[in-house]
Amino acid sequence: MNLADGKVLTANISVKYKSSDSWFSSEESDIVSKSGVLRNSVISAMHGSQAISNSVEVKNRIKRNLNQYLSEGKVEEVYFNEFIIQ
Repeated sequence: MNLADGKVLTANISVKYKSSDSWFSSEESDIVSKSGVLRNSVISAMHGSQAISNSVEVKNRIKRNLNQYLSEGKVEEVYFNEFIIQ
């Protein structure tokens, strides 16, 4: 994605998701069925960020955005597996 300061961000993000009382399994599809909306909410959370100086703040924003679309369970943590700013 393009950042506010003209730089480009490439990121690979994983989330820790818990549905009801059990961890995510292939039978539970809330997070899978809403993948397009959830992807867009991650982009929205990062949109307009300067060369992201506070990853904790960005992770919390992503988590809040994701959780507002989930009807069952919630995202408990956000992890950056890859984070490249060019």
